[in-house]
Amino acid sequence: MKDIITCNSHVKVYSTPSEEFVINMWTKVSRNLNLSSPFLTPEWVSSWYFSATKKPTFVIYFEGNEPCGVCFIGDTKRVKLGLVLKVGLLNQAGNIESDQAWIEYNDLVCADRSRNNFITCLIDYLKSEGFDLLIVSMIQHDAIRRWNQVAPNPIDEMNFKGYTSELCSGNSFFNLSYLSKNTRSQIKRSNNQLERLYGPLAVVTPKNQNESLYFLEELSKFHKKQWSSSIEGSGFNNPAFTLLQKRLIENKELAAIVGVFAGETALGFCINYLHQQKVFFYCSGINHELSTKHIKPGYSMHNSLMQYYAKLGFSHYDFLGGDARYKASFSNSEYYLSSVTIPLGSFKALLASIYAGLRNIVQH
Repeated sequence: MKDIITCNSHVKVYSTPSEEFVINMWTKVSRNLNLSSPFLTPEWVSSWYFSATKKPTFVIYFEGNEPCGVCFIGDTKRVKLGLVLKVGLLNQAGNIESDQAWIEYNDLVCADRSRNNFITCLIDYLKSEGFDLLIVSMIQHDAIRRWNQVAPNPIDEMNFKGYTSELCSGNSFFNLSYLSKNTRSQIKRSNNQLERLYGPLAVVTPKNQNESLYFLEELSKFHKKQWSSSIEGSGFNNPAFTLLQKRLIENKELAAIVGVFAGETALGFCINYLHQQKVFFYCSGINHELSTKHIKPGYSMHNSLMQYYAKLGFSHYDFLGGDARYKASFSNSEYYLSSVTIPLGSFKALLASIYAGLRNIVQH
C-alpha cells in the first residue's frame, strides 16, 4: 500500500486487494452518487474484477479519513519512436483477456466536487511510479474538460460516435417520427416474412438460471459464428469475457439476457444492461441463417426489444459506442465518447506528445 498526499486529500494504492475489500469500498463510495454509467456500478465492477486474469491496482481517494473516490489503474507498455513508455490505464487491467470486456462511459467514481483533487492526486501517484502516459478510454466527451483543467500537458483524444433512441411507451414503434420511411418499410417487411414463415414474434426472458445459461450459450454460438474470423474476434472465445457475462447474468441486478423468437425459431439473443431506466445494448448473437433479401433478423430483433422495453417504462435504448448503419437507422440522437492520452511530464512522454501532434497536423 502506498499513500500520495496533496494537502488534506490523498490516495491509497493497493496492489493485491481481496475481491471483498474492493467491492465493499466501491459500494461504500458509490452509494450516494448518481452513477450514470452501468460500467461503474458495483455490480459490473465486481463481476469484471472477479473475471480479470490480470488484477489492476486499486486506488482509493480520501479527504481526511473519509474515502470519497475509487478507481482501478492497469499498466502496459507502448513503444513510440523506439522509446518504451510505461502506460497507466483507467479502469482497465492492461491485458487483452481482461480488457476485451470493454468499458464505456468510463471515469473516476467520486462526487463532482472532489473530481479535480482526485485527478491531481492520481496523476501525482502515477508520476511517482514512473508512468509516462495515462489513457482514459471511452469517457464522455463533455467530461474531458475536467481532465484538461488538471492534466500537466495537452491531451490527445480520439472520438467515437454512439447512438441512442428515445423509447415512447404506449406507441407503436413504427409511428416514431425519427425512423426513415425506408427503415420502417424494411422492419415491417422483415416482421411480416418472419411471422408468415415461422410464427409470431416474441421477446422471451429466461424462466430460471439454467435457461439463462442456455440463452448465453446460444448467444455465444451465434456471436462466434459471426465474429471469430474477424480481426477483433469474438469475446466468447475468451474465457475471461465469457465468465464476466455469466457472472453478470447470475447477479441479475444489472444485466438481462433475452431472446427474440419467431414461433420456435430464434432470431437472436441479447445481453442488455438496465440502469436508471435506460437500456444499454451490450452484445448480441444473431441468427443470420434466417437472412434473405426481405428478412433482416437484426432489425426485427431490435425493433421487438425496443417495443418491449418501452412498454416496461424504460426511457432510452442506448446502442453504446461504435458507428454502425443499423444503430443510426434506429436512433434519434447521437453522442461522442472519447479515449484520451495524458502525457505525465516525463521526457519520453513529451517526445511522444510532440510526435502525436505533428502526426495530427500531417493527417489534417
